[in-house]
Amino acid sequence: MLKRWKEKTSLLRNINIFRRLLIMFIFATMLPIIIYGILLYNKSSKVIQEGISSSLESMLIQICSNIEEKMEKVRNDSIEISYMDEIQDILINYNNYTERMKHNTKVVITEKMSRKYVFDNIVTEITLYTLQGDAVNVYGSDAFRLNLKEDNLKDFLQECNEGNGRCIFKAMNESYEVRIASGVNVGRKILY
Repeated sequence: MLKRWKEKTSLLRNINIFRRLLIMFIFATMLPIIIYGILLYNKSSKVIQEGISSSLESMLIQICSNIEEKMEKVRNDSIEISYMDEIQDILINYNNYTERMKHNTKVVITEKMSRKYVFDNIVTEITLYTLQGDAVNVYGSDAFRLNLKEDNLKDFLQECNEGNGRCIFKAMNESYEVRIASGVNVGRKILY
């Protein structure tokens, strides 16, 4: 073992003194720089991770707040819409309404809703369902009207009856409705 050690030291002694000093100088100057770089990297990565997590947290809080505000606006607007005189009248006297009267009601409601939602498109369609399951579109396009499947319509009307006038929010997808063509997606919120 001692012999090996002497061989290694003799190899170092055979190297020019200038080269040995140069190697030691490079090693002596690079070691603190490498240690400082590693410590700085660890510290900065922690700071960056904390910054990212705090900004993500604040962004999620803001998104949650915006969603809550939108939901509250939708709730308030749905209550306001449900108490409109024209909507109450068409629901109470639905059997006495002719197609012309339904169309006139749609024109009046469209005029009111267009004024209210000129800059905000929270409400894009209002379809009323009677307790018998008849649908009346009083606002919005007739082309892409929600057309619930029979079973889903019965479940929805039953839930509305049990709700006794409260707001009911349901998320619906294409499996809930009868479609003319598959692949046409229209996003909507269902309110009562």
